[in-house]
Amino acid sequence: MIVLRQHIPAYVDLSEPPQVATAETQADLLATPWVQRYACDQLVARGGVVRRRPFYRFSLSENHLMAEHHDGRHWWVVGTITSGRDQLDLPPWVMHPDGRRRVDAWNRGDTEADDGFDTLPLA
Repeated sequence: MIVLRQHIPAYVDLSEPPQVATAETQADLLATPWVQRYACDQLVARGGVVRRRPFYRFSLSENHLMAEHHDGRHWWVVGTITSGRDQLDLPPWVMHPDGRRRVDAWNRGDTEADDGFDTLPLA
């Protein structure tokens, strides 16, 4: 049995506890509705331009299920795997070199660093 506890960042104040998914197989786990929300392209608006971050894959970082977008340049922690990790056959998560560059730029206060995304004008 695979058990995944939803990751909620500490800065989010919710009245509900994080959700928990239980599944017999990896396919069932990834088909869980709140997990599936990560498996779609993201649209991010900045400076009058919409940037598209295509969904890339799910991966594993130690005991965390990760959702990767734009060839791994952007990622989200979906949740913590509390049991059944050995039943998952997903690639290991490794920070993309461009991701490290963006994290370093953000830490320097450069929030306008070029993301290299596909850009679409706002309609």
